[in-house]
Amino acid sequence: MEAEIASTSSISPKTFLKARRPERFSDSITKDVGRLDRSVLEFQLSTLNRRNMELAFEDFAKRLCEKVICPNLLEQTGPVAGGDGKVDTQTFPVSEQSKVLWYIGVDENSNNERWAFAVSTQEDWKAKCRKDVRKIKATDRDYKKAFCVTNMYAKANQRSELEDSLREETGIDVRILDISWILDQIFSNGYEQLAIDSLSIDIDWRREIEIGVNDYARNVRLNELEELIKNEIDTSKVLPHQLDWLLEVAVLSKELEKPSIETQGLFLRAIKAAEKFGTNFHRFNAHYQYAWAAYWWFEDIVILGEQLSLCLQIAKGIEQSAQWGDTVSLLGLYSSYYRGSEDESDLDIASLLLEANGELNKLAKKDERPSNSLMTRIYIELLNLHSIKNIDQASAIFSSMHEIMKEGEKLVGFSFNEVSDLVTELDSLFGELESYENLLDYITECTSRREGEVRGAVLWLKRGARRLESNEPYQSIKLIGKSLAALYKKESKKDLYAALNILSAAYREVGLLWASRANLLLAASIATDEFWRSGDILSAQVYAYVRLAKVELQLGRVNYALAWWKLASVVSSQVEEETISETEYLSVDAYLSQCILNTPIDGLRSIQRLPDLLDKAQLFVSRSMLLYSLGHEDLVKKEYELNIDNEYIDYLKMVRDTDLGAPIPDLIDCEGRYGNLKSYVMGCEIGVSFPFRSPLVELAETLLSVIESFLSTGLVDQVFVYESRLEIEITADDDDEIEISHEVDDASGTLKMNVLCSSFTPDMLNVSGQKIIQEWLHNFVIDVFSRMVRPKDTERTMDSMLGEDRALERSVSFGSCFVGLQNIMGNDAVSRIKSLLRDPEYRNYDMLRTFPWDSSFPKSKPATKPLTDLKPGNGKPPEGLIDGESLSHKDMKVQDLIKIRLWDRTVWRGTGYALYPNGDIELTLLFENGQAAEAIFADLENEIGNEDREDRLRISIIRNIDRKNPAHYRVCISENFAFDSNKTVQMIARINTMNPSTPENLDRFLSAFDERKSYLLSYSVVKNERIIENSSAKKKSIRKFDINVLEAWKIGPNDIEVMAIHSDDDPLIPEGVSNAPIIETLKRKFRQ
Repeated sequence: MEAEIASTSSISPKTFLKARRPERFSDSITKDVGRLDRSVLEFQLSTLNRRNMELAFEDFAKRLCEKVICPNLLEQTGPVAGGDGKVDTQTFPVSEQSKVLWYIGVDENSNNERWAFAVSTQEDWKAKCRKDVRKIKATDRDYKKAFCVTNMYAKANQRSELEDSLREETGIDVRILDISWILDQIFSNGYEQLAIDSLSIDIDWRREIEIGVNDYARNVRLNELEELIKNEIDTSKVLPHQLDWLLEVAVLSKELEKPSIETQGLFLRAIKAAEKFGTNFHRFNAHYQYAWAAYWWFEDIVILGEQLSLCLQIAKGIEQSAQWGDTVSLLGLYSSYYRGSEDESDLDIASLLLEANGELNKLAKKDERPSNSLMTRIYIELLNLHSIKNIDQASAIFSSMHEIMKEGEKLVGFSFNEVSDLVTELDSLFGELESYENLLDYITECTSRREGEVRGAVLWLKRGARRLESNEPYQSIKLIGKSLAALYKKESKKDLYAALNILSAAYREVGLLWASRANLLLAASIATDEFWRSGDILSAQVYAYVRLAKVELQLGRVNYALAWWKLASVVSSQVEEETISETEYLSVDAYLSQCILNTPIDGLRSIQRLPDLLDKAQLFVSRSMLLYSLGHEDLVKKEYELNIDNEYIDYLKMVRDTDLGAPIPDLIDCEGRYGNLKSYVMGCEIGVSFPFRSPLVELAETLLSVIESFLSTGLVDQVFVYESRLEIEITADDDDEIEISHEVDDASGTLKMNVLCSSFTPDMLNVSGQKIIQEWLHNFVIDVFSRMVRPKDTERTMDSMLGEDRALERSVSFGSCFVGLQNIMGNDAVSRIKSLLRDPEYRNYDMLRTFPWDSSFPKSKPATKPLTDLKPGNGKPPEGLIDGESLSHKDMKVQDLIKIRLWDRTVWRGTGYALYPNGDIELTLLFENGQAAEAIFADLENEIGNEDREDRLRISIIRNIDRKNPAHYRVCISENFAFDSNKTVQMIARINTMNPSTPENLDRFLSAFDERKSYLLSYSVVKNERIIENSSAKKKSIRKFDINVLEAWKIGPNDIEVMAIHSDDDPLIPEGVSNAPIIETLKRKFRQ
C-alpha cells in the first residue's frame, strides 16, 4: 500500500520510504575528509605509464575484478605483461560447495570455467588487447572468457567491434573493460580506498563515519553472523537456520546502506543457497526480500519484476496466505510503478493480476484452514484494490474486508493487527469513503478491546504460573483457564503457547494426562503453524514435541510417544540452539526402560519390533532392557558388552522399582482394530472403546480430555462424584457429514454412554464443522456432569464453574484433539502412527521367554488395609490433612457399591425382619418401586455375589438415637473397603430411620443372628402401607455374615457411622457418662 501512496508523489521510492520508515535505513553520518573526485582518479589512471605504475595497476585491476567479477583469481607472478603465463591472472577451479558462500562476483560459472585476465597500460589498447587474446588462445587451456582491463578510454563502437572480432577468431568470449568502467565501479560501489591503497595515490582523503545507534546494533549482529557463517557452515549441507543467517546478513547490509554491488551479491548468495538447500519457504523469503530491496533501496524495477515472477510461482506451491500476502504487496509495487510511468513493463501486469487472483480464489475455498482462508480473502480484496479505476470502486472492497475481519477476529491464526496496519496506511487515499471510515471505526474499537483483553489475560497467566510454583495446581488451572480465550489471538500467540504449556503442567501435576496432552497438542500445533506459514523452524516446536512424547509415554502409548520423539529429534537438528539435552535423552530412556521392565510378558509380544526403532531413536538403554525382557540375552551381551550376572539383574530391579516421579502405565496396543483408553477423574474410572481409526481416535481422546478438564477443579470446588465407573462406547456411522450424537444407558450398575460419530475427514473441519463438534461437546460434558456429579451447593458451584472459572470454555474450546495432530503430522497421522511397529524395516525379535524375566523376584505389590484394621483418630483432624491442592485425581477412590442412581428411583420406606421355618432369618428392605428394588439387588449380586463372605456390604444399626423414644433406631447401608495407595476415599451410604414403639422385632432378629451367625438381606415392595409379596423365583437375596450394632452415644466424630447422625438427634446417654463421644460429634458436624 505504501507504493500506492508513493506513486502519487514525485519523490523516489527510497526517499519516500526513508522519510516514513527511517528506522529501516542507516542512521550513521558519513563525511568525506579531503577530496577524491572522478577527475583526480582519472588523471592518476591515465598517467600510470609515466610514473612506472604498471605493476601497481595490475594489482589494482585484480583486486577490483575480485570485487566486481569473481573472487577466485590467482595471484599474478612473473614480469610485467603476463610473463610466461601469458595472462596477468586467471580463475582457479572451485567446488560448488565452496562457492555457496561467495557474494562478490556475480557470474554463475567462474568456479568451474577458466577465465583469463590481461591488464594493460599501453596507449594502443586495441593492438595490445588483440595480442593478449591471441596469446591466451595459443595456450590451449580452454579459456571460456577473457577480460582485457585497460587504463585507456575505449569508444563503445570500437570496443564492441573488437570484442565481436576476437570472439569470432578465437571462440573466446572477450570483454574489454576501460577507464570509464573502472571509474564507474570505484565511485558507484564506494571503492575509493581500494584505489588509493593500490595505486599509492598521494591524497589526504578518508571517509569518516559517525556510527548511529541502530547501525551499531546492526554491525554487532552482522559481525556475529559473519563469524558464524565462517566457522559453522558446512558448504556441502547448509542447515535451515544457517540459510536464515545468510538472508539476515543481506538484509543488514541493505539497512546499513552498504555498496549496492555487495548487498545485491549477498542477496544472490542467500537465494542460491536457498535454491540448493532450502524449502520453498526459504526460496520464497530470499526472493521476496531481494524484490523488496530492489524497489525501495536499489530502485531497480527490472530486478523487482524478475523476483516478483519467481515469488508468484513459488507461492503456488506453498498454499499459505502469508506468502500470497507478500506476493500481492510486490504486485502492488510493480503495477503502481507502471501506472504512474510512461515506461512499458517487461511483464504483462494484467496477466499477473489475473493469475494471482485465480490462485487466491482457489486457496480461499479451502476453509478447513479457516484463518488461512480468511486471510486469503483479505488479500483478494487488496489485489482488487490495485485494479480499481476510481476511488468510489473501493467502497465495496472495504465493506467486504469489514465482514472478513469480523469473521476472523476470534481466530488465533488470523493476522488482525497486520490487516489493521494495512488498512490504516490507506487513510490518505480513501479517508473520505464511508465504508472505509466504518472499517476504521471497527478496527479502532476492536483493537482497544483486544489489547485490554490481552493485558488482563496476561495477568491471569502470571498469577496462574505463580500458583503452580507455589504447589497450588488447581488454582493455577482456574486462573490460566480463564486466560485462554483472551489470548487466542495472533498478536498474543507466544503468551497463549506459554499458557497452554503451564496449564498442561498443572493438569499433569494432578494426574489428568489427557487434558495435559490436549493442551500440549494445541501448543505444538500453534508452534507448527509458524512453520507452515513462514517456513521458520522454532525451538518451541521441539519443546512441545518432547513434552508430548513424555505425556504419551505416561499414557502408555509407545507408538505415539516414539512418533513425537522422532519428530522432535528431526526438528531439533534443524534449529540453531540445543533443544534436546543429554539429560532429556537419559530421562526419556530411563522412564521407557522402567515401563518395559514392568510390562507383563503378553504385553511385550506387541512390541517385538520396537528394539530397532529404539536404536534409531538413540534410546539405547531401553532397547537393551527390552531385548533382555524378550529373552535375547546373548544379543545384549554381544552388542552392549555386558555380563548378565547378579549385578546386572540388581540394576534391572533397581530400574524397575525406582520412583521416577510418574506412575507406570500399562502399555496400550495401538495396532488392533479396536482401541481402549482410560482415565481417572475424581476417583471415577472412565473408559472409552472405539474403532481404531480417524476421526474416532481423536474423538476418544477429546472426550477424555474434555471431561478431565471440566471436572479438573472439582476437588477444591466441593464437587462429589457418585459413579465409580463410566463406560463410553464410540460407534462409527457411514454418513460423510459431520454428525455426533449420544445416548445414555443408566439402567444397570455401570453408567454407560453410547456415542455415534460419522466418518468425516479432516478437510471438513472448517469453522462450521468445528462448531458442530463443539456444540455437541458442550451438551455431552454437561450430560456427564449431571449424571456423575452432585455439588454440595449446586447453584453456587455451577455459577463458579461455568461463570467465573469458564470451565466449559477451558475444556471444550481448548480440549479438542481433532485438528492438532493432522496439522503437525498430516491427515494420515493416525494410520502412520498405528502402523509404526509394522514397518518391515524393523526386525521382529521373537519372545524367547516362557515366564517373565523377573518371575523369580516379582515386584512387591502395595499393601492394602481393610476398613476393620483402621482405627478412628482422636480429636480434630490435623491441619492440612485434607488439603485439596495436594491431592491428585488418582489419589481419590469412589466406593459406590451403593449406587445412588439406582436408589434414587425408589424410596426406602422401612426395614423388616422375618424368621423362616427352616431357621433362616431375613433383614428386608422395604421399597416403593419393585423394578428399582430389583435393579438395586441385581447390581449388588453382580458386585458381591449371593454370599458376602468378604463382608463388603456394611450393614449398621444405630440404636437409642432418641432418648425420648428409646426404641427408635437407624439403619445405615454402606461399604467396607480396603485402603491402598489412595489418600481419599469417598463412600456412599443410604440411611433409614425406624420408629417402632418397642424394640421387640429388632431384638428378636439380633438374638437369632447371634445364634445363626448369618442372615439373608433381601427386599420387598410396599404399596399403600402394605407389603406386597415377592415371587420367590424373582426375589434376589444376599447372605450376610456380619452386622454392626452401635449405640448412638458411642459414635465419635471420626467413626464411619457418623454419616448416619442427624442434626436433630437427641441420643440416649447413660447416666454417669459425662463425655459421651456423640456430644463432640454433634458439635463438629453441625457446629452445635
